Amino acid sequence: MTQQTEIECCYCGLLQRRIGLLPGQSARCVGCTLVLYREKPGGIERALTLTVASLLLLAIANFSVFMTFEFAGRDQGNRIISGVGNLIELGYAPLGLLIFFASVLAPLLHLSGFGWVLWQTHRGRAPSYLGPLYRHLEILRPWAMLEVYLLGIFVAVIKLSQLANIDLGAGFWAYLGLIVTSTASYDAVDSREIWNRLPIKEERVPA
Repeated sequence: MTQQTEIECCYCGLLQRRIGLLPGQSARCVGCTLVLYREKPGGIERALTLTVASLLLLAIANFSVFMTFEFAGRDQGNRIISGVGNLIELGYAPLGLLIFFASVLAPLLHLSGFGWVLWQTHRGRAPSYLGPLYRHLEILRPWAMLEVYLLGIFVAVIKLSQLANIDLGAGFWAYLGLIVTSTASYDAVDSREIWNRLPIKEERVPA
């Protein structure tokens, strides 16, 4: 597999020649000084480890008690899955399905697919389907932005805490750890390092 010889700045559009870098170095656009790419040795291996950790935390977050409400002397533990079921039972099926997709299905599909691509490239294999798979994962990634969902949870907790006592469970802390590990896994490897090992490359990929 040959390396890309030219790279286009995603900000100013200037086409430049790609150069080799030493570990830890980064290349900037000669026009706008935007960072084009970085040399991250061992990035695929670090990203793979963090992705596996993220999948484990995702399972804990969804099947453990997320938070417990105490109101009028009664305790009620809630999980993400049970919350989705409650919304559907109350007639809010579209909202329940949207929450299920954004908080469970999209992260699961993205992390599983990303981990598989990393595993195959780590092993030095590049089946023909990996290129299209990675391209679709880039499209799915905005739907798997867990920090947006967590922001909504914080707003709900603040409002509900005025009505009842709330105890954050293991699921909540696992979800918080999931955001940290998943974000770190995406940042651990330059996407161009992955594209350079795949049989199908995009004409333009994000810096």
